[in-house]
Amino acid sequence: SSGINAEWPLRPGGCDVVVAADVVFDPSILPSLAKTINIILKTSSAREPVCYICSTVRNKDTYSTFLTALADQELAVEELKLAVRSCYLETGVDNDVRLLEIKIK
Repeated sequence: SSGINAEWPLRPGGCDVVVAADVVFDPSILPSLAKTINIILKTSSAREPVCYICSTVRNKDTYSTFLTALADQELAVEELKLAVRSCYLETGVDNDVRLLEIKIK
């Protein structure tokens, strides 16, 4: 059993690459986000499905929670190098920018 709910809106095989930005901000949704990424990648018909998530790290604990949620889903995570590693936002704080490549182990 794939563990997919019958009401899941995506059809198996329908996604090769997932791209998302600024989705790691609320710790309460991160386990569900990681599970959704896992389901999308595992139901893909692509030979090597992949998910790229770019995040501005505003809260290190929240970002760490996301990495833990991905590990709990047994996903392979690699941080890719970016030409720009920081972002100065309206808050006056220089924020760290990270790009993750997420795959099935």
